Amino acid sequence: MGKLNEDKGEEDLKVLNGIKVLSMMFMVTAHRVGMTFGGMLYNPTFAEEGIEGRNILLIKSTVVDTYFAISGFLVFTFGYNQFKAQGIKMIPLAFMYRWLRLMPAYMAMLAFIIHALPYLEEGPVWQSVAVKESENCRRHWWTNFLGINNIVAADEMCLVHSWYVSCDLQLIIIGSVLVYVFSKNHMSGLILAVMALMASIIVPFRNVYVNRYEGIIKLYQSFLVDPVKDTAFREFYIQSWNRAGPFFVGIIAGYILMQIKNEKLRLSMPKRWFALCIAVIVGFGAQVPGWAFYDNDRSYNPLEHALYASLHRTLWAVLICAVIVIQLGWGFGEAVEQILSHKFYTPLSRLIYQVYLIHGVWELFHLASLRHPLYVSVPHFATLVAGDFLLSNLLGLWLYLIIDRPAGNLRSYLIERISRPRESKKNGLKVSKK
Repeated sequence: MGKLNEDKGEEDLKVLNGIKVLSMMFMVTAHRVGMTFGGMLYNPTFAEEGIEGRNILLIKSTVVDTYFAISGFLVFTFGYNQFKAQGIKMIPLAFMYRWLRLMPAYMAMLAFIIHALPYLEEGPVWQSVAVKESENCRRHWWTNFLGINNIVAADEMCLVHSWYVSCDLQLIIIGSVLVYVFSKNHMSGLILAVMALMASIIVPFRNVYVNRYEGIIKLYQSFLVDPVKDTAFREFYIQSWNRAGPFFVGIIAGYILMQIKNEKLRLSMPKRWFALCIAVIVGFGAQVPGWAFYDNDRSYNPLEHALYASLHRTLWAVLICAVIVIQLGWGFGEAVEQILSHKFYTPLSRLIYQVYLIHGVWELFHLASLRHPLYVSVPHFATLVAGDFLLSNLLGLWLYLIIDRPAGNLRSYLIERISRPRESKKNGLKVSKK
Protein backbone atom coordinates (compact mmCIF):
# COMPACT_ATOMS: atom_id res chain seq x y z
CA MET A 1 0.00 0.00 0.00
CA GLY A 2 2.88 2.34 0.69
CA LYS A 3 3.82 2.20 -2.98
CA LEU A 4 0.73 4.24 -3.80
CA ASN A 5 2.03 7.16 -1.77
CA GLU A 6 5.56 7.10 -3.12
CA ASP A 7 6.65 9.82 -5.51
CA LYS A 8 9.05 7.30 -7.09
CA GLY A 9 11.76 9.86 -7.70
CA GLU A 10 9.34 12.12 -9.59
CA GLU A 11 9.00 14.85 -6.97
CA ASP A 12 9.29 17.59 -9.58
CA LEU A 13 6.41 16.12 -11.58
CA LYS A 14 3.78 16.17 -8.84
CA VAL A 15 1.78 18.78 -10.77
CA LEU A 16 0.90 16.00 -13.21
CA ASN A 17 -0.84 14.07 -10.44
CA GLY A 18 -3.40 16.81 -9.89
CA ILE A 19 -4.02 17.30 -13.60
CA LYS A 20 -4.51 13.57 -14.16
CA VAL A 21 -6.85 13.07 -11.21
CA LEU A 22 -9.00 16.12 -11.93
CA SER A 23 -9.21 15.13 -15.61
CA MET A 24 -10.27 11.61 -14.66
CA MET A 25 -13.03 13.01 -12.44
CA PHE A 26 -14.30 14.95 -15.42
CA MET A 27 -14.04 11.91 -17.70
CA VAL A 28 -16.00 9.71 -15.29
CA THR A 29 -18.67 12.41 -15.17
CA ALA A 30 -18.81 12.78 -18.95
CA HIS A 31 -19.07 9.03 -19.53
CA ARG A 32 -21.78 8.68 -16.88
CA VAL A 33 -23.82 11.45 -18.49
CA GLY A 34 -23.30 10.00 -21.96
CA MET A 35 -24.23 6.44 -21.01
CA THR A 36 -27.27 7.60 -19.03
CA PHE A 37 -28.55 9.82 -21.83
CA GLY A 38 -28.17 6.88 -24.20
CA GLY A 39 -30.21 4.59 -21.94
CA MET A 40 -33.76 4.37 -20.65
CA LEU A 41 -34.98 7.67 -19.20
CA TYR A 42 -38.25 8.45 -17.47
CA ASN A 43 -37.73 12.16 -18.17
CA PRO A 44 -35.94 12.37 -21.56
CA THR A 45 -36.65 16.10 -21.70
CA PHE A 46 -33.87 16.52 -19.12
CA ALA A 47 -31.39 15.15 -21.65
CA GLU A 48 -32.87 17.19 -24.49
CA GLU A 49 -32.64 20.40 -22.48
CA GLY A 50 -29.06 19.56 -21.56
CA ILE A 51 -28.15 19.17 -25.22
CA GLU A 52 -29.96 22.35 -26.25
CA GLY A 53 -28.22 24.37 -23.51
CA ARG A 54 -24.58 25.42 -23.55
CA ASN A 55 -23.36 22.56 -21.41
CA ILE A 56 -19.59 22.23 -21.09
CA LEU A 57 -19.94 18.43 -21.33
CA LEU A 58 -21.11 18.78 -24.93
CA ILE A 59 -17.76 20.09 -26.16
CA LYS A 60 -15.27 18.69 -23.69
CA SER A 61 -14.38 15.36 -25.27
CA THR A 62 -10.95 17.02 -25.29
CA VAL A 63 -10.43 15.84 -21.70
CA VAL A 64 -8.82 12.70 -23.13
CA ASP A 65 -6.39 14.93 -25.03
CA THR A 66 -5.02 15.97 -21.65
CA TYR A 67 -3.68 12.43 -21.32
CA PHE A 68 -2.27 12.40 -24.84
CA ALA A 69 -0.40 15.62 -24.04
CA ILE A 70 0.91 14.24 -20.74
CA SER A 71 1.91 11.00 -22.45
CA GLY A 72 3.95 12.87 -25.07
CA PHE A 73 5.54 15.03 -22.38
CA LEU A 74 6.58 12.01 -20.32
CA VAL A 75 7.88 10.11 -23.34
CA PHE A 76 10.36 12.93 -23.84
CA THR A 77 11.07 13.63 -20.18
CA PHE A 78 11.83 10.03 -19.23
CA GLY A 79 13.07 8.88 -22.61
CA TYR A 80 15.61 11.53 -23.59
CA ASN A 81 18.46 10.43 -21.32
CA GLN A 82 17.78 6.78 -22.06
CA PHE A 83 17.97 7.39 -25.81
CA LYS A 84 21.08 9.49 -25.27
CA ALA A 85 22.76 6.61 -23.46
CA GLN A 86 21.50 3.59 -25.38
CA GLY A 87 20.62 4.87 -28.82
CA ILE A 88 18.20 3.44 -31.33
CA LYS A 89 17.64 0.14 -29.51
CA MET A 90 15.51 2.09 -27.04
CA ILE A 91 12.74 2.48 -29.65
CA PRO A 92 11.51 -1.14 -29.45
CA LEU A 93 12.28 -1.24 -25.72
CA ALA A 94 10.14 1.84 -25.05
CA PHE A 95 7.25 0.29 -26.95
CA MET A 96 7.73 -3.05 -25.20
CA TYR A 97 7.73 -1.37 -21.79
CA ARG A 98 4.57 0.56 -22.58
CA TRP A 99 2.81 -2.53 -23.94
CA LEU A 100 3.80 -4.57 -20.88
CA ARG A 101 2.66 -1.69 -18.67
CA LEU A 102 -0.83 -1.52 -20.20
CA MET A 103 -1.70 -5.13 -20.93
CA PRO A 104 -2.02 -6.95 -17.56
CA ALA A 105 -4.94 -4.94 -16.15
CA TYR A 106 -6.38 -4.54 -19.65
CA MET A 107 -6.46 -8.27 -20.32
CA ALA A 108 -7.82 -8.93 -16.82
CA MET A 109 -10.75 -6.62 -17.58
CA LEU A 110 -11.38 -8.32 -20.91
CA ALA A 111 -11.33 -11.75 -19.24
CA PHE A 112 -13.91 -10.50 -16.74
CA ILE A 113 -16.14 -9.15 -19.51
CA ILE A 114 -15.92 -12.37 -21.53
CA HIS A 115 -16.22 -14.98 -18.80
CA ALA A 116 -18.10 -13.33 -15.92
CA LEU A 117 -20.11 -10.28 -16.98
CA PRO A 118 -22.90 -12.09 -18.91
CA TYR A 119 -23.84 -14.15 -15.83
CA LEU A 120 -23.92 -11.42 -13.19
CA GLU A 121 -27.32 -9.86 -13.84
CA GLU A 122 -30.34 -9.75 -16.10
CA GLY A 123 -32.94 -7.26 -17.20
CA PRO A 124 -34.84 -6.01 -20.24
CA VAL A 125 -31.74 -4.57 -21.92
CA TRP A 126 -29.14 -6.92 -20.42
CA GLN A 127 -28.82 -9.05 -23.55
CA SER A 128 -28.60 -6.10 -25.93
CA VAL A 129 -26.02 -4.25 -23.82
CA ALA A 130 -23.94 -6.40 -21.46
CA VAL A 131 -24.11 -9.73 -23.31
CA LYS A 132 -23.48 -7.95 -26.61
CA GLU A 133 -20.37 -6.33 -25.12
CA SER A 134 -19.19 -9.72 -23.90
CA GLU A 135 -19.67 -11.28 -27.34
CA ASN A 136 -17.77 -8.44 -29.00
CA CYS A 137 -14.88 -9.07 -26.61
CA ARG A 138 -15.02 -12.81 -27.19
CA ARG A 139 -14.69 -12.29 -30.95
CA HIS A 140 -12.24 -9.41 -31.05
CA TRP A 141 -10.13 -9.50 -27.86
CA TRP A 142 -7.03 -10.03 -29.96
CA THR A 143 -7.40 -6.58 -31.52
CA ASN A 144 -7.20 -5.09 -28.03
CA PHE A 145 -4.20 -7.31 -27.26
CA LEU A 146 -2.36 -6.05 -30.35
CA GLY A 147 -3.40 -2.44 -29.81
CA ILE A 148 -5.34 -2.16 -33.08
CA ASN A 149 -8.97 -2.27 -31.94
CA ASN A 150 -9.45 1.31 -33.12
CA ILE A 151 -8.61 0.15 -36.66
CA VAL A 152 -9.68 -3.50 -37.02
CA ALA A 153 -13.31 -4.53 -36.41
CA ALA A 154 -14.01 -1.13 -34.88
CA ASP A 155 -17.74 -1.53 -35.58
CA GLU A 156 -17.80 -4.34 -33.00
CA MET A 157 -15.22 -2.89 -30.66
CA CYS A 158 -14.64 -4.56 -27.32
CA LEU A 159 -14.62 -2.07 -24.44
CA VAL A 160 -15.45 1.03 -26.45
CA HIS A 161 -13.47 3.53 -24.39
CA SER A 162 -10.32 1.43 -24.78
CA TRP A 163 -9.64 3.01 -28.19
CA TYR A 164 -7.39 5.38 -26.23
CA VAL A 165 -5.08 2.51 -25.27
CA SER A 166 -4.55 1.58 -28.92
CA CYS A 167 -3.90 5.20 -29.88
CA ASP A 168 -1.38 5.51 -27.07
CA LEU A 169 0.49 2.40 -28.18
CA GLN A 170 0.55 3.58 -31.78
CA LEU A 171 1.76 7.07 -30.87
CA ILE A 172 4.49 5.77 -28.57
CA ILE A 173 6.27 4.35 -31.63
CA ILE A 174 6.33 7.72 -33.41
CA GLY A 175 7.16 9.50 -30.17
CA SER A 176 10.13 7.23 -29.52
CA VAL A 177 11.53 7.98 -32.98
CA LEU A 178 11.18 11.72 -32.33
CA VAL A 179 12.91 11.52 -28.95
CA TYR A 180 15.71 9.46 -30.51
CA VAL A 181 16.26 12.19 -33.11
CA PHE A 182 16.23 14.81 -30.33
CA SER A 183 18.90 12.83 -28.48
CA LYS A 184 21.14 12.97 -31.54
CA ASN A 185 20.53 16.57 -32.58
CA HIS A 186 18.22 19.06 -30.89
CA MET A 187 17.53 21.14 -33.98
CA SER A 188 16.78 18.11 -36.15
CA GLY A 189 14.48 16.76 -33.47
CA LEU A 190 12.66 20.06 -33.12
CA ILE A 191 12.19 20.42 -36.87
CA LEU A 192 10.88 16.87 -37.14
CA ALA A 193 8.54 17.36 -34.15
CA VAL A 194 7.13 20.58 -35.61
CA MET A 195 6.62 18.84 -38.96
CA ALA A 196 4.81 16.00 -37.17
CA LEU A 197 2.65 18.55 -35.36
CA MET A 198 1.78 20.30 -38.63
CA ALA A 199 0.89 16.94 -40.19
CA SER A 200 -1.32 16.15 -37.18
CA ILE A 201 -3.30 19.30 -37.97
CA ILE A 202 -3.44 18.85 -41.74
CA VAL A 203 -4.55 15.20 -41.66
CA PRO A 204 -7.75 15.67 -39.58
CA PHE A 205 -8.51 18.87 -41.49
CA ARG A 206 -8.37 16.95 -44.74
CA ASN A 207 -10.37 13.99 -43.39
CA VAL A 208 -13.21 16.16 -42.11
CA TYR A 209 -13.29 18.38 -45.18
CA VAL A 210 -13.23 15.57 -47.74
CA ASN A 211 -15.61 13.21 -45.91
CA ARG A 212 -17.95 15.99 -44.75
CA TYR A 213 -17.79 14.91 -41.12
CA GLU A 214 -19.01 17.07 -38.27
CA GLY A 215 -16.31 18.99 -36.43
CA ILE A 216 -17.56 17.54 -33.16
CA ILE A 217 -19.16 14.30 -32.03
CA LYS A 218 -22.71 15.35 -31.16
CA LEU A 219 -24.02 13.66 -28.04
CA TYR A 220 -27.46 12.84 -29.38
CA GLN A 221 -29.17 9.67 -28.18
CA SER A 222 -28.83 8.08 -31.62
CA PHE A 223 -25.05 8.24 -31.09
CA LEU A 224 -24.92 7.45 -27.39
CA VAL A 225 -26.92 4.21 -27.74
CA ASP A 226 -24.09 2.60 -29.73
CA PRO A 227 -21.17 4.92 -30.57
CA VAL A 228 -19.29 2.42 -32.76
CA LYS A 229 -22.13 2.42 -35.28
CA ASP A 230 -21.39 6.08 -36.00
CA THR A 231 -19.16 6.39 -39.07
CA ALA A 232 -17.39 9.54 -37.90
CA PHE A 233 -16.63 7.96 -34.52
CA ARG A 234 -15.11 4.85 -36.12
CA GLU A 235 -13.27 6.42 -39.02
CA PHE A 236 -12.25 9.76 -37.53
CA TYR A 237 -12.65 10.22 -33.78
CA ILE A 238 -10.76 7.12 -32.59
CA GLN A 239 -7.96 7.06 -35.17
CA SER A 240 -4.50 7.88 -33.84
CA TRP A 241 -3.55 9.96 -36.88
CA ASN A 242 -6.48 12.26 -36.09
CA ARG A 243 -5.61 12.47 -32.37
CA ALA A 244 -1.83 12.90 -32.58
CA GLY A 245 -1.66 16.70 -32.21
CA PRO A 246 -1.77 16.85 -28.38
CA PHE A 247 0.83 14.07 -28.16
CA PHE A 248 3.30 16.04 -30.29
CA VAL A 249 2.57 19.20 -28.31
CA GLY A 250 3.54 17.22 -25.20
CA ILE A 251 6.84 16.12 -26.76
CA ILE A 252 7.71 19.69 -27.76
CA ALA A 253 6.75 20.86 -24.25
CA GLY A 254 9.16 18.31 -22.78
CA TYR A 255 11.95 19.70 -24.95
CA ILE A 256 11.10 23.30 -23.99
CA LEU A 257 11.18 22.44 -20.29
CA MET A 258 14.53 20.72 -20.68
CA GLN A 259 15.95 23.83 -22.37
CA ILE A 260 14.54 26.09 -19.65
CA LYS A 261 16.32 24.05 -17.00
CA ASN A 262 19.55 23.56 -18.94
CA GLU A 263 19.86 27.23 -19.87
CA LYS A 264 18.56 28.39 -16.46
CA LEU A 265 16.12 30.75 -18.16
CA ARG A 266 14.21 33.16 -15.94
CA LEU A 267 10.67 34.48 -16.17
CA SER A 268 9.12 36.93 -13.75
CA MET A 269 5.92 36.00 -11.92
CA PRO A 270 3.77 38.57 -13.79
CA LYS A 271 4.99 37.18 -17.12
CA ARG A 272 4.22 33.62 -16.00
CA TRP A 273 0.63 34.56 -15.21
CA PHE A 274 0.33 36.56 -18.42
CA ALA A 275 1.51 33.54 -20.43
CA LEU A 276 -0.99 31.36 -18.58
CA CYS A 277 -3.83 33.80 -19.29
CA ILE A 278 -2.99 33.72 -23.00
CA ALA A 279 -2.93 29.91 -22.91
CA VAL A 280 -6.30 29.81 -21.12
CA ILE A 281 -7.87 32.16 -23.67
CA VAL A 282 -6.48 30.10 -26.54
CA GLY A 283 -7.25 26.70 -25.00
CA PHE A 284 -10.80 27.41 -23.85
CA GLY A 285 -11.54 29.82 -26.69
CA ALA A 286 -10.80 27.07 -29.20
CA GLN A 287 -13.55 24.92 -27.65
CA VAL A 288 -16.37 27.49 -27.67
CA PRO A 289 -17.25 27.27 -31.41
CA GLY A 290 -18.26 23.65 -30.82
CA TRP A 291 -21.53 24.83 -29.30
CA ALA A 292 -22.53 26.36 -32.63
CA PHE A 293 -22.52 22.93 -34.28
CA TYR A 294 -25.53 21.93 -32.16
CA ASP A 295 -27.60 24.66 -33.84
CA ASN A 296 -29.71 22.77 -36.36
CA ASP A 297 -30.62 26.02 -38.09
CA ARG A 298 -27.02 26.52 -39.20
CA SER A 299 -26.09 25.26 -42.64
CA TYR A 300 -23.18 22.84 -42.83
CA ASN A 301 -19.89 24.55 -43.70
CA PRO A 302 -17.12 21.99 -44.29
CA LEU A 303 -14.37 24.58 -43.84
CA GLU A 304 -15.41 25.64 -40.34
CA HIS A 305 -15.95 22.04 -39.26
CA ALA A 306 -12.53 21.03 -40.62
CA LEU A 307 -10.80 23.97 -38.92
CA TYR A 308 -12.44 23.21 -35.60
CA ALA A 309 -11.74 19.47 -35.75
CA SER A 310 -8.08 20.00 -36.65
CA LEU A 311 -7.27 22.71 -34.10
CA HIS A 312 -9.36 22.54 -30.94
CA ARG A 313 -7.67 19.47 -29.45
CA THR A 314 -4.16 20.68 -30.19
CA LEU A 315 -4.89 24.12 -28.71
CA TRP A 316 -6.32 22.49 -25.60
CA ALA A 317 -3.04 20.59 -25.28
CA VAL A 318 -1.17 23.91 -25.53
CA LEU A 319 -3.05 25.07 -22.43
CA ILE A 320 -2.29 21.87 -20.51
CA CYS A 321 1.38 21.95 -21.47
CA ALA A 322 1.65 25.65 -20.63
CA VAL A 323 0.50 24.86 -17.09
CA ILE A 324 2.99 21.98 -16.85
CA VAL A 325 5.99 23.83 -18.29
CA ILE A 326 5.48 27.04 -16.31
CA GLN A 327 4.82 25.20 -13.05
CA LEU A 328 7.78 22.85 -13.46
CA GLY A 329 10.08 25.49 -14.94
CA TRP A 330 9.43 28.33 -12.52
CA GLY A 331 6.27 27.78 -10.50
CA PHE A 332 3.07 29.75 -9.98
CA GLY A 333 3.40 30.05 -6.23
CA GLU A 334 2.09 28.23 -3.17
CA ALA A 335 -1.62 28.49 -4.04
CA VAL A 336 -1.33 26.65 -7.35
CA GLU A 337 1.14 24.22 -5.78
CA GLN A 338 -1.53 23.20 -3.27
CA ILE A 339 -4.24 22.91 -5.92
CA LEU A 340 -2.35 20.76 -8.42
CA SER A 341 0.51 19.19 -6.45
CA HIS A 342 -1.04 18.23 -3.13
CA LYS A 343 -0.04 14.85 -1.71
CA PHE A 344 -3.73 13.91 -1.73
CA TYR A 345 -3.41 13.27 -5.47
CA THR A 346 -0.44 10.91 -5.26
CA PRO A 347 -2.25 7.63 -4.42
CA LEU A 348 -5.16 8.50 -6.71
CA SER A 349 -2.80 9.24 -9.60
CA ARG A 350 -1.31 5.74 -9.27
CA LEU A 351 -4.74 4.29 -9.97
CA ILE A 352 -5.65 6.46 -12.96
CA TYR A 353 -5.24 3.70 -15.54
CA GLN A 354 -7.17 1.18 -13.48
CA VAL A 355 -9.99 3.69 -12.90
CA TYR A 356 -10.02 4.43 -16.62
CA LEU A 357 -10.54 0.76 -17.45
CA ILE A 358 -13.04 0.02 -14.69
CA HIS A 359 -15.38 3.00 -14.64
CA GLY A 360 -16.75 2.38 -18.12
CA VAL A 361 -17.45 -1.28 -17.36
CA TRP A 362 -19.17 -0.42 -14.09
CA GLU A 363 -21.34 2.23 -15.72
CA LEU A 364 -22.27 -0.20 -18.48
CA PHE A 365 -23.11 -2.88 -15.89
CA HIS A 366 -25.31 -0.48 -13.92
CA LEU A 367 -27.30 0.73 -16.92
CA ALA A 368 -27.63 -2.73 -18.50
CA SER A 369 -29.09 -4.15 -15.29
CA LEU A 370 -31.83 -1.52 -14.93
CA ARG A 371 -35.36 -2.89 -14.91
CA HIS A 372 -37.06 0.46 -15.28
CA PRO A 373 -36.22 3.88 -16.76
CA LEU A 374 -34.17 6.32 -14.69
CA TYR A 375 -35.52 9.63 -13.50
CA VAL A 376 -32.47 11.88 -13.74
CA SER A 377 -31.63 15.24 -12.21
CA VAL A 378 -28.48 17.14 -11.33
CA PRO A 379 -28.42 15.85 -7.70
CA HIS A 380 -29.03 12.32 -8.99
CA PHE A 381 -26.13 12.63 -11.41
CA ALA A 382 -23.90 13.97 -8.64
CA THR A 383 -24.69 10.91 -6.54
CA LEU A 384 -24.07 8.53 -9.44
CA VAL A 385 -20.76 10.14 -10.38
CA ALA A 386 -19.52 10.14 -6.77
CA GLY A 387 -20.38 6.44 -6.55
CA ASP A 388 -18.71 5.73 -9.90
CA PHE A 389 -15.49 7.43 -8.86
CA LEU A 390 -15.36 5.85 -5.41
CA LEU A 391 -16.16 2.33 -6.60
CA SER A 392 -13.77 2.59 -9.56
CA ASN A 393 -10.94 3.59 -7.23
CA LEU A 394 -11.70 0.78 -4.77
CA LEU A 395 -11.82 -1.81 -7.54
CA GLY A 396 -8.83 -0.13 -9.17
CA LEU A 397 -6.85 -0.56 -5.96
CA TRP A 398 -7.65 -4.28 -5.99
CA LEU A 399 -6.63 -4.51 -9.65
CA TYR A 400 -3.41 -2.63 -8.90
CA LEU A 401 -2.44 -4.84 -5.96
CA ILE A 402 -3.45 -8.19 -7.48
CA ILE A 403 -2.50 -7.68 -11.14
CA ASP A 404 -0.50 -4.55 -11.90
CA ARG A 405 1.96 -4.49 -9.03
CA PRO A 406 3.21 -8.08 -9.48
CA ALA A 407 3.22 -7.60 -13.25
CA GLY A 408 5.19 -4.38 -12.78
CA ASN A 409 7.91 -6.19 -10.87
CA LEU A 410 8.16 -8.80 -13.61
CA ARG A 411 8.12 -6.09 -16.29
CA SER A 412 10.98 -4.19 -14.67
CA TYR A 413 13.00 -7.39 -14.37
CA LEU A 414 12.46 -8.33 -18.02
CA ILE A 415 13.29 -4.89 -19.37
CA GLU A 416 16.35 -4.72 -17.13
CA ARG A 417 17.60 -8.05 -18.39
CA ILE A 418 17.06 -7.05 -22.01
CA SER A 419 18.38 -3.48 -21.86
CA ARG A 420 21.17 -3.67 -19.27
CA PRO A 421 21.98 -7.28 -18.48
CA ARG A 422 25.29 -6.48 -16.75
CA GLU A 423 24.26 -3.45 -14.73
CA SER A 424 22.46 -3.13 -11.43
CA LYS A 425 18.71 -2.76 -11.30
CA LYS A 426 18.87 0.71 -9.84
CA ASN A 427 19.92 2.03 -13.24
CA GLY A 428 16.88 0.49 -14.93
CA LEU A 429 14.68 1.97 -17.59
CA LYS A 430 12.65 4.96 -16.51
CA VAL A 431 9.43 5.27 -18.41
CA SER A 432 6.16 7.02 -17.55
CA LYS A 433 3.63 5.10 -15.48
CA LYS A 434 0.54 7.00 -16.38
